[in-house]
Amino acid sequence: MDLIKKEVDPVSTREICLKLNYSWHTVYRYCLELFAVGKIDKLSTKGPHLWMQNGIFSKKIKHEIDDVLDKALDEEIEKQITDLQKQLQELQSKKQETEHKEEQWVMRK
Repeated sequence: MDLIKKEVDPVSTREICLKLNYSWHTVYRYCLELFAVGKIDKLSTKGPHLWMQNGIFSKKIKHEIDDVLDKALDEEIEKQITDLQKQLQELQSKKQETEHKEEQWVMRK
């Protein structure tokens, strides 16, 4: 369990066997027991069985998703600000035109 806790990335059953010098069957059985009680996660792959401490994978993905969402939100806010600034400039321009026309109309009378 300590070996899996130390690793940031998922560890295969074979890697654990080599580091601990235990048989594959012993390591796999122990990992399955830890998985059954929720202490480690098992990642489904086509190749070797990968194990990692419970919750690390989801936390890692959550941070990546949060970063992507923050960036997208920042971009959307900047776009909205730019659009609002353009609308404000257009309104100010129309207001100036209207005031100018009113002045001309008043001067004609």
